[in-house]
Amino acid sequence: MKHTLKHALVASITLGLASADALAQDAKGAPDVLIGKYGKSPEQCRSYHRKSDNMESITKTHYTFCGGAACEAEIVSHRKTKDGYVLRLTSRGNPDGWTTTFRQIDENIFEQPSKGRAPETLVRCTIKDAIAGIGREADGSQAVTQSINVIYSAFYAQAVPSACPDLRADQAEIKKLILVGEVAWAEHLVKYKLANARQTLREQVRQSLESTKKGAEYGVRSDAKEISDFCSHVLNAFGSDGSVIPNLITDPRKKA
Repeated sequence: MKHTLKHALVASITLGLASADALAQDAKGAPDVLIGKYGKSPEQCRSYHRKSDNMESITKTHYTFCGGAACEAEIVSHRKTKDGYVLRLTSRGNPDGWTTTFRQIDENIFEQPSKGRAPETLVRCTIKDAIAGIGREADGSQAVTQSINVIYSAFYAQAVPSACPDLRADQAEIKKLILVGEVAWAEHLVKYKLANARQTLREQVRQSLESTKKGAEYGVRSDAKEISDFCSHVLNAFGSDGSVIPNLITDPRKKA
C-alpha cells in the first residue's frame, strides 16, 4: 500500500513539474490577450481603425509599431511572465530576431519597458474609441484650422445616408456650413501666406474641399463597417442634441 502511495506521489510531482515546464515554454505567435490596436492615450485611440501613424498593432502573427514600411515584425513566439508577456520577433532587417516585453497594468493598459528610457504606456483601443470619432477627422486635433474640421464634419453628415438610408441629412444647412468653412479656409491661406503660387486661391480651396470630402466619405464607410450600431450612434453626433454639430441628421421614422 505504501509502495503504491509513493509511486502515486512521485507521478503527481512529476506531472506538476511537467505542467510548470510547459507553462514556461514559448508558444507560437502572440497571446490572445495582446491582440489589438494600441495608442499612447485614449485621445490617440480615437478613430483607431482609420489611422496608422503613431499607432501599434498586434495580430496573432505580426507586430506593427509605426506607420512606415519597415515598422513590422513577425511574432515567432511568446512566453508568459509573472506580470505580462515576452514576444520573440524577427523582421527582414533583423532576421536573427529580438525580444520585447509587455507588462500588463490593467485589462487594456500595458507598459513596454525599454533600456535607458522610461517605460512606454500602450492603451488598447476599443469600440468606444471608434464611436468617439464619428463625424470627426481621425487626426482632427492636429488640423490647422477649425474651418477644415467643420467642413469635414459637414461632408461626413452629408454622406451618412449612403450608409444609413433611413436617415435624412439637412442638405441646406450642410451647404451653409461648407460655404462658411470655405470662406474661412481661404482667409486662413491668405492671412498666413500659404497660398500656392502655381495655383489660384480658388483652385487651392477647391482642391482642399475635394480632398476633405473624400476623407469624410471614407470616414463614413469605415465607421459604418467598424461600428455595428453605427446608424444609431451617428444621431448622437449629428441629431437634435448632437455632440459634433447638432440638427444635421434626422430620422423621419421618429415623430418629433
